[in-house]
Amino acid sequence: MNAINKTGDGSRPLKKSILKFAFRQFEQQRFHKTQNRPLCSKTIVEVIMIENYVSEFIRLCGEPTSLEDCGDKSKVRKHNAKMRKLHKLYLEIIKDPIIADAVFQKLLDHESVDVRTAAAARCLDPGYHLDKAVQIMEYAAREDNPNRIQYLDASIALEAWRKKQR
Repeated sequence: MNAINKTGDGSRPLKKSILKFAFRQFEQQRFHKTQNRPLCSKTIVEVIMIENYVSEFIRLCGEPTSLEDCGDKSKVRKHNAKMRKLHKLYLEIIKDPIIADAVFQKLLDHESVDVRTAAAARCLDPGYHLDKAVQIMEYAAREDNPNRIQYLDASIALEAWRKKQR
């Protein structure tokens, strides 16, 4: 049995060695960034980070907020707490432009309109995938949007971003 574990049948020692390798690659890539050398392709750690950021962003976007929820203080508090966490996550994501680009690309292609709109709003300021982000925001800001809160948020964000661009 010990011989099988040492040869790499998918047991714990093999997983540890893969993670050690990934962290070494990650550190080497960070080292190259500081010396302005060209970057190699994404490491395993970056791929894992991207997937974690995407899944956490989707989880925090969660269910859409309705007008009826605005009258319930506990629901408002929960929503505000989620939005604070989402903002912290956003600040963490944009620290690394390579990861941010990949995360926002995946989020803008998500099937949920709420996730796409939340991601598009956060893409406007740093300028990630601007064409697609503006298109998604314009779609959410249309007058016939049944989700009135999404309509209002999108139209205000788009208007503020356009004003900033002038």
